[in-house]
Amino acid sequence: MEENEPKPEKDETGEEIVKKENILLKGCREVIPSLELFDEKITKLKDLQIEVSKIQTPVEKAWIKIDLRNFIKALEVKINTYMKVYTDFLTHEFKTTLKNLKDFNHRTTVGLKTNPKDVFASTENPNERQKEKNRALLMKVMKHISEMKSVRGSITGIIERMRNMVIKLKKHGINVVEKGE
Repeated sequence: MEENEPKPEKDETGEEIVKKENILLKGCREVIPSLELFDEKITKLKDLQIEVSKIQTPVEKAWIKIDLRNFIKALEVKINTYMKVYTDFLTHEFKTTLKNLKDFNHRTTVGLKTNPKDVFASTENPNERQKEKNRALLMKVMKHISEMKSVRGSITGIIERMRNMVIKLKKHGINVVEKGE
C-alpha cells in the first residue's frame, strides 16, 4: 500500500469495514459542505458584483485619465466564474441525484413486475432449463429487493438534501428543473 492511499477502516474485531456505495448518490459526493456556506459565498459574490458595477469610469487623477472598462469587465468575468463554480456544483449534484432516483425507480418497477411465485405456480413439472430460468428470475427479484432495503434508510435524507439545494439555487435565480421533468 502506498503512503498516500487511505487506510481501510476496521471494526472493533479488526476486520475491514466494507462501505457499500449508495446507488442514489452514484456520481455525487456523499458528504458536501453545508448549503449555508454555498449560500454565503454566492451572496458575497453577488454583493461584490454590485460593487464592481458601481465603479465609475473614466477616473481622473490629477492630469491622468484612467479608463477602467477593461478592468471592470475582467473583474465581472472572474466573479461570474466563481459564482458559476458554486452553482454548477449544486446543480450537478441535484441533477445527478435526480437521475439516479429516476433510474432506481424505473429499475425497481420493471424488476418487480414479474412475481416469481406466479411463474413457479404456472409451471408444472419444470425441466432443468425452466428451473434455471426460474432461479435467475428469483435472484433478479431478490437483487431489487436488496437494493430497496439498502436505500430505504437514506432516501428521506437524500430528498431533503435535494429540496434544500433547489431552495438555495432558486434564491439565486437558478432554475434546476425544467417544466415536464
